[in-house]
Amino acid sequence: MLALLGLKDPYVHDGRVLAEKLLDHALPSGVRRRQENFLELARLYKQLNAPLGSVGRNSLAYANRSIARNDAIYAQYLARFGGITADRDGLAAEIKTVLNAAAFGNQPVDERQEDMLGRRARRIIDQVKDLAQRRRDNTDRRD
Repeated sequence: MLALLGLKDPYVHDGRVLAEKLLDHALPSGVRRRQENFLELARLYKQLNAPLGSVGRNSLAYANRSIARNDAIYAQYLARFGGITADRDGLAAEIKTVLNAAAFGNQPVDERQEDMLGRRARRIIDQVKDLAQRRRDNTDRRD
């Protein structure tokens, strides 16, 4: 709504401009000038940060399987996932800042930003997916 009305707030928003739902002329210039880069980064941000994004769903699956096994496996999960969570939180903050700058600061998401942040996001997304899958495969084989 803020972007549509041309308004700004002094803080970085958790949400984003729904550029895929707006006509080009209604988009802020920072989004419009590099819309594909903006949308790709926004999609990855959602996968990283949304409770029902792939990281949220896969981390829940991994946590549930770890909790159900024994205390040692759950402790391993906590140790491993603490680092992943810190990495994810830091990266999500960086992406959120870039998306906000495009929407409210007329600073388009350039290819270098999208590539660098996108690679890091995909690495975390894949890492959590692999852990959830591996944990399920290992649990299935033992049971």
